[in-house]
Amino acid sequence: MIDLGPNVARAHERFARSGLVEPLSQDPDDVQHWLDHELASFIENRAGVLIEPSTLDESARRDWIGRVTLDALLESPHGAYSRPFWICDGDQRLGTVALGTLLHGSSMLNLSSLYLHPRARRRGLSRRVLTAAYHALTAEGLHGLRLDTLWSWQPAIRHYLSLGMWVYGWKRDLVLCWTRTLPTWSLEIAGDDARFMVDGAPLISARKQGERLEWRARGGAGAATLLAPGTFALALAVRGWPLITRDPTRAAEPARGGSDMGGPEGLAFEIPRWEAWDLAQGWRVETPAIPGLAYASWEELAGD
Repeated sequence: MIDLGPNVARAHERFARSGLVEPLSQDPDDVQHWLDHELASFIENRAGVLIEPSTLDESARRDWIGRVTLDALLESPHGAYSRPFWICDGDQRLGTVALGTLLHGSSMLNLSSLYLHPRARRRGLSRRVLTAAYHALTAEGLHGLRLDTLWSWQPAIRHYLSLGMWVYGWKRDLVLCWTRTLPTWSLEIAGDDARFMVDGAPLISARKQGERLEWRARGGAGAATLLAPGTFALALAVRGWPLITRDPTRAAEPARGGSDMGGPEGLAFEIPRWEAWDLAQGWRVETPAIPGLAYASWEELAGD
């Protein structure tokens, strides 16, 4: 087991004392039940099927793992790099979450495996768990949390954006963060006009123009200025806004240059690739149709 730094260990213990989570035991049946919740998340997001985790038997597990993951089996969550928890409401276990053990970037810990049973949703429980994790980390001097998600997992993205998370990057998957060093942002939309607001002032404004996007950014320095274009772009993309702001033959330049963050055109390059890959695996893709994007099969994109 990895030797946690003292502030990371204290943050884990503080999170465990929040009253919202319970550490996962080493009992094999308990671990399997936790993994069945993890599998249920993949089944829901990649097959569109809501399943009761307790109904999964060995045959169903093998079948679903082959259909909605790229693995032969799901590994035990008791690894060196995360600590697994049950999400609880009183004595009811209603979901799963894991908190990382290694620091990323500016002293952030990774949060993963967030899943709530459908009967526990729309109660604000996920928000409370994420908030408790964030406060546990920042109370111990860490900057906050980061998490990975997928473009095709639209409800998750919308939820994280509603919390005010920032887009940290998108080299492979979407990475979002919630840190004490970043200000609160908000989105203002009126018809075809949108503004990305920070500290009560517009940092970026955008306007729909058919399949194009007029984009005006205010100059500045600091992490908020760096992460605002990607965050604003994702917030617009989930609403089906166009992302191309210039000649479409140049739209892929930021991503082809190796950038893992940026503005709307970098995201415009990634979205068709993410969707094509998921479709090639036979997974469900129910996402907004972004005007102006050139959607193609994975085979066509891989041959570029």
